[in-house]
This record gives sequence, C-alpha cells and structure tokens, in this order.
Amino acid sequence: MAGYEGGPRDPMNFEEAEEYVRRNGKVLPIPPLLGPDHIHCIDSRRTKEGIGYPGGLLGLTTTLFSGVHEDAHAHVGGFKGFAQFLEGLFGGMSAHTDDEHEHDPSGCRGCGHMQSLMTNHSAYGFGSEHAEEVHSYAKGLKTRWREGTPGFNIFQYGGKANPRAVMHVDDPRDGHYISLPPNDGTNQVFVHNRGANHGILGDAVHFILGGLGDVFKSHPKDIYDKHIALTIDKLASDLPHFTVGHDGGKITVN
Repeated sequence: MAGYEGGPRDPMNFEEAEEYVRRNGKVLPIPPLLGPDHIHCIDSRRTKEGIGYPGGLLGLTTTLFSGVHEDAHAHVGGFKGFAQFLEGLFGGMSAHTDDEHEHDPSGCRGCGHMQSLMTNHSAYGFGSEHAEEVHSYAKGLKTRWREGTPGFNIFQYGGKANPRAVMHVDDPRDGHYISLPPNDGTNQVFVHNRGANHGILGDAVHFILGGLGDVFKSHPKDIYDKHIALTIDKLASDLPHFTVGHDGGKITVN
C-alpha cells in the first residue's frame, strides 16, 4: 500500500485517534527473536507492521552504548565493537533511510532520530567522537545490505513525513505487543512501542552483562526515555499525544 504523501494536515483529534487505532491496531505475539526484520523506526512514513523503536536496531544500539561507562569504552571495543557484539544477539542489524537520501553512503541518513542524536551530542549525552563511529558503522551497514548479507537491513521509507499525532503504546505484559503501523495510506502518526522497547532493552542488558560484564553507568531504559523525549520534542513538538493500551482484550486510547 502506498503511504500517505499529501500536504500538512491539522493535528489529529481524539475521535480520529480512536478510529485510527481501531482500524489499524493489532495485538500480536512478540517474535522469539527480535531481529532486523521485526524492529523498525518510529518514523511516520513506515507502512509495515512491527515494533517501533527510534532509529531501529541501530538506534537501540546507540541507546545501549549511551549507558556504558566511559571507562569501559575500550573494553567493549568502542561503538563499532559494541555494535558487532550486539549483532550476535540480534542476528544482524537494521537502520532506515528514505528515498531522498537513497544514494547517500550512510544507512541512516534519512532517519530523524539518528540525525538528531549525532548532531545534538550534549543533549543526548552521546560524544561527538562516537557520532563519527556511528556514521562509519552505518556506512558499513549499508554496504553489507547492498551486498545481500543475511540479517543486515536498510528500510527505506518513501514520501513526505506528515504526522498528525504521537502514539505512545503501552504494550501488554504477556509476551504480546500492539502493532500499529504509523502510515495506513490515509494518515500518518509517530508510533513508539515503549512497553515492548523497555522489555527489549532489559533482555539486551542481560545479554551484555553475561558477555561483557557490568559495563553500565546508567540503565538504558532511563536513557531511552530521555532520548525518545528529545526526538519527539524536535520532530513533533506541536502534535497531540495519545496513549494506546490494552484492557480486557480490547485496545484502548487515552
């Protein structure tokens, strides 16, 4: 289905938000392996089902790395070594760009979250030296994707971003999540599955502790909350916010 590509529209009201969720929301089991095919970005141009994490798996990796103590950076191999370690957990890596930056060598040039993180270092707490490492890694990621390396994906979103709302999804705690595509061909919204994302971060921390030891200065869940707030403030400061939940077998909107 082609995504909505019209001009700017008014912010979504509550009734429209309810209708959007009713029409598009599904409760799905969280896949046993949360790999490059399942974790997408919160970008409002995405039409596919999946878990919305800012920046996709590459964004997830930067969240986790932001929690690593400075004294442990050499131990984990810098950002590149850390990302390569996490490739073993994820079964690869993913990021996204857009059709405007299709020919850019970076695999995340069209991602508003990643560009915000790499240019606003002090706010995100992500050093400029690591931003260059991310840029280099993203170029290598795109090369592997172009070569057809299994497990390495670059999602390309097309058209203009015209979000009308921000949807904060509180996922069920029974191994399921609420799938809500940000673009249904008629409307666009920002979607981030914060409940599922907190669970994914917890699992990733457990994996890292087992493989690299206790390298964290801050829990990545707290960093995630800070990063998502900064990105939404930058990309959607004038949009209404809705919370999507699950109660008694029904998807709810507040």
